[in-house]
Amino acid sequence: MRHSFFSPLALHFKVLWVKYTKFRDFMIELVAVKMLFPVAGILQQKSPGHLEIADLCKLPQGTFGEELGRHMKHYKIDFIQGFEEHDMKHLLLNYPLTVVGEMRLSAFEFGTGNRSFMTLGVFFPAMVLAPELWTILMADFKQGQKNKQTRRIHLKSLIHSPFTEVIEKLGVKSL
Repeated sequence: MRHSFFSPLALHFKVLWVKYTKFRDFMIELVAVKMLFPVAGILQQKSPGHLEIADLCKLPQGTFGEELGRHMKHYKIDFIQGFEEHDMKHLLLNYPLTVVGEMRLSAFEFGTGNRSFMTLGVFFPAMVLAPELWTILMADFKQGQKNKQTRRIHLKSLIHSPFTEVIEKLGVKSL
């Protein structure tokens, strides 16, 4: 069997790619979670009523709240007070609670017209640091443009509603 010059090159590229994506995720997480969330919490008006995951998990099966509780439990993430509706959108839009999910949600939010400190602080670095995701982020942006009504709905008031009805009420087009 002949040794190919491209085999070691492909391996090196793969190693570099893994290192790059880890760096990218670290930078976005640093900007979004470590820097912007605390500042945005001070600048933005907090939404009333903190949600507890344990309480949500006790709601009737199939409710938006119960689905949300399971979703948060799955990712082993607790709510940051004032940002519960942000995490609700992750579930409704089927974006994972990961760095890439944050980038995608920021693109969607930017599409809805949201120009908040948080949205801009994640969307623009994502466009610079993740060119391999541009196609996906632009599709999410366009989905946001089609779903501007999601900005006007108070999601916390819907936690007792059936999950399927919440999705229908929002009119969110499946992603």
